[in-house]
Amino acid sequence: MSSEMRLSVCLLFGLLSVFPASAATLEGTAVYEDGDPVAGAVIYALPPGHRFRVSNNEVLAGERAKRGITDGLGWFEVAGVSDGPCSVFARDMEDQCAFVAGVVPGRPAEIVFPKPTRITGGLFNGPEAVSAQDIHASLLTDDVRLSYTAKTRTNADGAFQFCGMMPGTYKLQVIEEVPQVGCCFRSVVTKQTVIDVRPGETAAVKLGGTDWPYLHGTVAEPDGTPLHGVWVRLLPKAGGAGDVVWSTVTERDGSYAIYDIPPGDYEMRCFRRLALNNYARTLTAKRDVAIPAAAADAGPDARENRLDVAIDLEPFMPLEIGTLAPELTAELLSGEPFDLAEQRGKLVVLYFHAGWCKFCKKTTPEIDRLFESFPRDQVTVVGISLDESLEECRDYVRSSGIRHPQIYAGAWNDSPIRKAFRVVGVPSTVIIDRDGNIAQYGLFGDVLVNFIKKRLEPQAETAVASAEVPGS
Repeated sequence: MSSEMRLSVCLLFGLLSVFPASAATLEGTAVYEDGDPVAGAVIYALPPGHRFRVSNNEVLAGERAKRGITDGLGWFEVAGVSDGPCSVFARDMEDQCAFVAGVVPGRPAEIVFPKPTRITGGLFNGPEAVSAQDIHASLLTDDVRLSYTAKTRTNADGAFQFCGMMPGTYKLQVIEEVPQVGCCFRSVVTKQTVIDVRPGETAAVKLGGTDWPYLHGTVAEPDGTPLHGVWVRLLPKAGGAGDVVWSTVTERDGSYAIYDIPPGDYEMRCFRRLALNNYARTLTAKRDVAIPAAAADAGPDARENRLDVAIDLEPFMPLEIGTLAPELTAELLSGEPFDLAEQRGKLVVLYFHAGWCKFCKKTTPEIDRLFESFPRDQVTVVGISLDESLEECRDYVRSSGIRHPQIYAGAWNDSPIRKAFRVVGVPSTVIIDRDGNIAQYGLFGDVLVNFIKKRLEPQAETAVASAEVPGS
């Protein structure tokens, strides 16, 4: 292609990016529910496949949105929109909002502003008001073209309110940003409820503030070292918790308290993200908890339940690099025996995977290519299957055409091999050096290939040096 032709093509693409191939004008009127025109409202239009993000009635639509403003009679025109159905979001001068999907340019559209609503409420831990706490509200809708959220803060009495909201069903949440070990923060929901808000009405809601029991205690290591930033959550064992959340986050002294818990049987789950040595994993511990009902004439102490939890961190931490790998003797699906100790002198790649893992389906072909890329006398590649049953494992290996050797290690929860190598997620790799020590873990793709090549270089150099000695 000549330089003149290349210049013409570049200019053509540049013009197409500035002037869309097909553009149209959207026009119509904006009115309130009583029929009065909406003057001075901003009209935003987005093409299909794009989403409005609205926070505190501020539209975060980006440059893709085309804009127009209604006149005194509520009439508007939005030029340059896509020639097809689009989504429209409107906001008047009083921050009232409206949303309409499927508006077609070339046909007069009517944007009706519903009567705004208000949500008022209070936030409590038991009888105590919680001040200076953010409350998040999210409109629940099946329309993927709109994300409508708002945030407010409780006052000294624990009271809060949202004004000028669109009517609908909202999820109210208390979200805490929790510092995690070795990384930044994690957003954790500690209180939650769902409320319906009708047009023009005020909905009242109370988060907490009951005389139900509460659970408290500490989360620490067996030696008493407190574990802070642990998300402690209760789940009803009978199920059917709906949209209610009972959870909290441990303080720096490891203490926690969960309020307003209906009596019943629960499962306590403790979570904390750990990111050490460039390898992230999540601490997960479970306990059964029974919350008894307090007698009607019992004092406040009868509603308290104390549960101290001790968590051994060692099983959640990765195997230390440079330490001897755990023993591994098993039978391959082919029927041949496999003994990790007999692989000394070779690099070993253990690939943990399962047929129910969608990400494994992408990485498994990479492991096959790795298996075929290196000599068998230098690198051993073995898949460790964590499928629910041996039959499922065989079916997955056969249907996927997996070529590298496979060991069935048992289902995830019961696999002693998974626990011995401290695998907390799939897909995962553990690389073992020629001396049988842990060399690295969690490597895939080119990073894994280059790591193996580098580890093989000293062996190659030694072989070359040995070959040159007789001729010297």
